[in-house]
Amino acid sequence: MKLGTVKIYSTTSNSTITLSYSNPLVLYNIKILALNTKMNLTITITNPNGDSWSFTVSSGTEISFKKINYQSISFKDSNNYTIYYTLQAIYTDSYQELLELEQESDISIVPINNVIITSPIDSAGNLMVDIQNYPLDSSGNLKVDIESEAVTSINVNAFSNTLTTANTKQALAPPSGYPTTAQAFLILINLSPSDIIYVGDANNQVIPLGANQSMGLDVHKLQILLNITSIYWYGATAGTDKVGVFYA
Repeated sequence: MKLGTVKIYSTTSNSTITLSYSNPLVLYNIKILALNTKMNLTITITNPNGDSWSFTVSSGTEISFKKINYQSISFKDSNNYTIYYTLQAIYTDSYQELLELEQESDISIVPINNVIITSPIDSAGNLMVDIQNYPLDSSGNLKVDIESEAVTSINVNAFSNTLTTANTKQALAPPSGYPTTAQAFLILINLSPSDIIYVGDANNQVIPLGANQSMGLDVHKLQILLNITSIYWYGATAGTDKVGVFYA
């Protein structure tokens, strides 16, 4: 395996990142930074076989894709703004190595608050940012109150669910007494012996997870809780396919 150079690009909120398939033994690490004062950004992922799935973000977000094998990543928003992303190619030595590394693929979605990029650079070459909700003093300096942040501990929880009916969606169901929301993070892992499971919401379960493959969601946003029971999944084999959940 050989890692390529990390390259930085910019595109628009209505565009497509097309990944090269001139070399079939390549995976990618991609980090996307989408920031604007007004956002209703739909991101559509197209897999190598042509299947696609989408998700929407409505505020500043950093999306990281690790060791992925996608055909393209498309953006669509009624608002026009610049999206920045980094791209790193992973050159594998064999198809077997590609398959092994692909099992480690992961997606991370992290909300970003307060700092909104409104223009790449000004006429002097400086980055222009709009920091919302903080006033200026009479000299034009930013007024910020630094307060002591209350630090509290939270418990980590873990459970697993087994598929009841083949090829039929079912919601994640924490055991009795377990929290039904996550406030810091949530990790899903496919505990099935060999089947692919598909994860999503009540209407669309479009994110594939291979056996022993995992995906993580970073909540990390004040006053926001992730409802675990709003996540649905399904697989092909009842009684055998299983999903593990680790969250806090």
